[in-house]
Amino acid sequence: MKKILIFSTAGLFMCFSLILGQAQADALDFMNLYTTASGFPDETPKNKFDFTETPYLFLELPEGENLAEFTVSFWQGTNNQTSVITIGASETKRWTTPNNWDIVKEVGDWTINASWFNSNTNNSGVGSTTFTVTPEPVSTILFFVGGVPMAFRLYKRRRLLKV
Repeated sequence: MKKILIFSTAGLFMCFSLILGQAQADALDFMNLYTTASGFPDETPKNKFDFTETPYLFLELPEGENLAEFTVSFWQGTNNQTSVITIGASETKRWTTPNNWDIVKEVGDWTINASWFNSNTNNSGVGSTTFTVTPEPVSTILFFVGGVPMAFRLYKRRRLLKV
């Protein structure tokens, strides 16, 4: 069901792009498109997040496009199977994050492709950005602290068995 929703939304987006292309719409990129550590009013770029943090996509539309009817963002994870779509009405500056981030988050590189459309001016724009989710440092340290004694015991046991 989730894949059907993703593919149908992607198909709708492609049809929408074709219609825009036929209408000779002006293609304007985002003024700013990057991830931040928190939502409004944070405009500080950040591209590395701990596993416990929630990334926010910051979108800034070109001047005069604050009445854009909607923005769309596709969030794609490392394994190319996790796709999250956020859709919303837009202001000149907008922050968005997936509602289900705690469910879909995974360690690795993420790509966000975003677009916007304004039917009043017939303008549109696209852009993309990337960010990385890293494992929690505490869990990594605990893994090594617990793993080193176990590896040493295994090494010692194998050495005793060879004698």
